[in-house]
Amino acid sequence: MKKRLFVAIKLSQSTLDSLISFQKELKQQLPFKGIRWVDPSLFHLTLQFIGDTDVNQISPLNSSLECAARNVKPFDLTFEGSGFFGSRMAVRTIWAGTKPSTELHQLFTQVIESTGFLRLEQQARFSPHLTLARVSDWVSKEENVLISKNLSLQESQTFGITQVASFELIESSLTPLDRCTNLFTFFSCGKITKKNRGVLLEPIVLAREIVNILEEKFAEEILLLDLKGISDFTDCFVIATGSSERLLDSLATFVKEEIKKQHGYNASVEGSGQTGWVILDFGYVVVHLFSSELREYFDLESLWQNAKIVLSVQ
Repeated sequence: MKKRLFVAIKLSQSTLDSLISFQKELKQQLPFKGIRWVDPSLFHLTLQFIGDTDVNQISPLNSSLECAARNVKPFDLTFEGSGFFGSRMAVRTIWAGTKPSTELHQLFTQVIESTGFLRLEQQARFSPHLTLARVSDWVSKEENVLISKNLSLQESQTFGITQVASFELIESSLTPLDRCTNLFTFFSCGKITKKNRGVLLEPIVLAREIVNILEEKFAEEILLLDLKGISDFTDCFVIATGSSERLLDSLATFVKEEIKKQHGYNASVEGSGQTGWVILDFGYVVVHLFSSELREYFDLESLWQNAKIVLSVQ
């Protein structure tokens, strides 16, 4: 039995949300039938495509990748710019890019060395990108020109910063749904975690605890969404509103400290009360704390309308 594997980086929630919004804008600007837009739940930055791998080889592959992770230090990666592969008359792929990063290239080298794919020409070919859409070859030349011209006007677009502290081994299936499954996560300290075994609490249990903390600290309109089956980057969203900048900062600090104290889980934090949107990313649970205005503007509830509502506290 074989599995189709690749190694990739997971995006921060704020970067992911920016890219989702950008893709929605492109869909409106480029309403051509021949463009196949990538499902946002599949967004990732590929480090190495491995391909069909015998299941018996996965364990030694994990060991090699774990060694690579030990040589990696966390770093910030800026996602910016958009472009295309192909030509102006025959666009094939629409992508979002990254700011040039020495650390990213070092990580790429570590991964391909550990997986046995190192070739002298590979480093020169590495073009980090996130695929937003694929374009069919039957799209007209006129439409291709419009696509390329549109993207050339948005080369300076910035999508956010992701702290790269881990990378993942992912299985993909060539089906109409293009499903991807995270098999293992390799952290920069060399720790390996198998999905669904790497946490002491079930994500939904952790999310409920966060809801209780937010309710106790006077957050408003608290919503717990179960994203299993529709998202590949997390299992649960907790969304809540804070009535002031000060309260948003207080909520974020208290949730982070309480979960760290009770369970030892660290969260990456982005935003502040002043910006009106604070994100706490616990991996399997992502917490969004909004001002009323920004919550209405970004409307995550509508964006993830297919998610199951587990709890709603007014």
